[in-house]
Parts: sequence; C-alpha cells; structure tokens
Amino acid sequence: MKINLALLAVGFVLVGAHRSSAQSSEAIGPGPLAPLTISAIKDVVEAGSPVDLKVTVKNISDHLAIYPTWGSQGDTKFDVRDSAGNQPLTRRGRVLLLGEGRSDDDFIGGSQAGAGVEPGKTITVKERIPAHIYDLTKPGTYSIRIHKEILGQMLTSNTVTVTVVQGATPYTAPAPQPPISVTIETLGGASVSSGGTVALGVVTKNISNHFTNERTAQDRRDLTRFYRTDVHDSQGGVPPETQFGQASGNRGNAPPQWLGLNPPPPGRDDLEGNYKPGQQRTQVISVNDLYDLSQPGQYTIQVRRWDDETKTWVKSNTITVTVTP
Repeated sequence: MKINLALLAVGFVLVGAHRSSAQSSEAIGPGPLAPLTISAIKDVVEAGSPVDLKVTVKNISDHLAIYPTWGSQGDTKFDVRDSAGNQPLTRRGRVLLLGEGRSDDDFIGGSQAGAGVEPGKTITVKERIPAHIYDLTKPGTYSIRIHKEILGQMLTSNTVTVTVVQGATPYTAPAPQPPISVTIETLGGASVSSGGTVALGVVTKNISNHFTNERTAQDRRDLTRFYRTDVHDSQGGVPPETQFGQASGNRGNAPPQWLGLNPPPPGRDDLEGNYKPGQQRTQVISVNDLYDLSQPGQYTIQVRRWDDETKTWVKSNTITVTVTP
C-alpha cells in the first residue's frame, strides 16, 4: 500500500490512503514501527550502479502506520559511511545533511510517499540509496543503515556493508543534468500587429526523480529575477530594451537572489516552490515589458531560467513571432 504525504512546516499531513465511506475512519500515524531489518540486494556493485536494499519492518501498533519511501524523509533517512567513517556526500547531500552552503531556498519539504503497514503486519520494500545525496561512484567499502527520527519515533536498522568496485571501463560521472525543463509558447498567436502584446506561457517542469525547489514569481519584477528573456530580430540584432528591461538586468547572467518563501496560491496544498517529479507550472511573461517590439519584422525569442541545483541557466525552446504593420 502506497501513501502520499505532504510535508508541511512541522510534520506530515496525509493526502492519500482514503478508505471507502462505508468504513469507519482510522487513526493514521507514523508508528510505532518495530526496529528495521535491512539487507543489501547486491553485496558488490560496479561504480556508477545503483545500490539497492531490502527493508523489512513490522507495525506493532493498533493503527495504520507509515514507512516513508520517497521524498525528503525518504532521502535523508539513510546513513552511509565510507571505510574512514565519512559520509560520501554529493553537493546536494552536503546542503541537506550538513547545511553546507544552505540558503532558505534549500528547505526540506514537498510531497512524500510512504508504505502503509496494517496493525500487526510486516512489509518488505525495496529501497535505493539516493544518488543525489550520496556519491557511491568511488571504489571502496561502504556501511549503510537507516537511522531516522520521524515525528518523535527513532527508526534504527542493522548495518550492512556494500563494496563498490571499478568496472571494466573506469566510471566517468555524467555531467549534472538540471532537474527542470523550460518550454515556451505564444499565448496570442505567432503574429501580432505593431503595438500589440507579445505574451509567453512559460512552463517549468520537474523532469527529475526527486522534488526540486523553484520559486514562483508574483509580479513582473520577480519574473525578471527568475527568468531571462532573449530576443533577436531577423538580422540577429537585439531590439531596444524598455526602461524596465534595462533596470531589471534582463540580459544579465547573474543568478537571482533569494526572495523568501511565497505563500501558496489558492487551492494548492503543497508549499509554494516545491515541484514533485513530473509536476509543472505555467507563468506568463510579457515580452513588451522588456523590449520595444513596435518595429514590424520577425523576432526570435528564448527564455532561460536559473537552476540552483546545477548552477546553470536552463534554456527553453526558441519561437518566432512576427510583428505586422
């Protein structure tokens, strides 16, 4: 049984695991769960391969209990150490577990998933050590356990050992891939008359397997902090910028500064900025706010968004808009 959770400021709120209306409601909580038992599915893995565990847990309470399997609690419940006792953390892992370089945009939250355990029942689930938290690409011996406090209950497992070996071909870490994609489309058609509005629908989508935190703009100044809009005419030149476009630094490459947490929009039950895997949101950019497009002709437009996880600008597709006399 899978349970979807949303992690709010101080804990879990269940958003799934609904029973039929004919059944009476049951208290649902985090435990108590019996001590965890884990085993490595493979004791020896090649560098760059996933490290998987088999986890067994029993619910010794009289109500449905939740064992977190995905999301921030799922990621950070692992304790992995190399032979020297150090945690082999990635950049993201150092941020989340050590607070190294953490900003307020790196808060841990977002959608959760968990396995429901009926009273007196035992479940076995497959867990994968999160590669965006732990770097297990270097040959060596690593000890692994689960040691996580969830709403006051400490879950502690036995310790298992996994050996990472070099494969036939030395492992080369792939270049970091941004967790988001950016796609744009015109909202008023590909042709507008001189003086008309060129509006873009800008879709940000989480294409990763983990939640990511991307700010959502509340006004046009926010938009210019999170996005850069690049426009060129048919000769490859840049049309005149508006006073606002110049003042906002739209054409610059400096990453945006943190703006603080935005309140959730109406009807949204997750913390604003959190995107779960596959989730997307659309914002609207008025290109006329940034450039003078009164001159008839063809203009190519591309939008880029800063991704703090990979420290890169993620570029959108390019579209062409024709301004007619």
